Amino acid sequence: MENKRLFSLITEDSIFFKLNDICYCIADGPYTEVHLVNTKTFISSKNLKEFEDMLPKELFCRIHHGHIIHINHIAKILKGKGGSVLMKDGKELEIAVRRKESFLKVIAK
Repeated sequence: MENKRLFSLITEDSIFFKLNDICYCIADGPYTEVHLVNTKTFISSKNLKEFEDMLPKELFCRIHHGHIIHINHIAKILKGKGGSVLMKDGKELEIAVRRKESFLKVIAK
């Protein structure tokens, strides 16, 4: 599953990502920033909802209106009302209170 590739249109170019290379995706208006494990970032013309629909639910979780993360790239889960996750690249992303329960179910599997 993790070697599966995902196609996305990046501005005028097309690019293929290995699913395991995607660390997290962040909404940027009608676009999506795709952050890879090698610290490269690409801007996709697809919105975050389109990524949510394409990415496998057993590897990726939408933790906030503006974030989708690859659960294998989480370094630490930080407590709080909703809490946050610290990704392996050092980025801290907030977990929305209403998405926390579903997030915890995904990582418990």
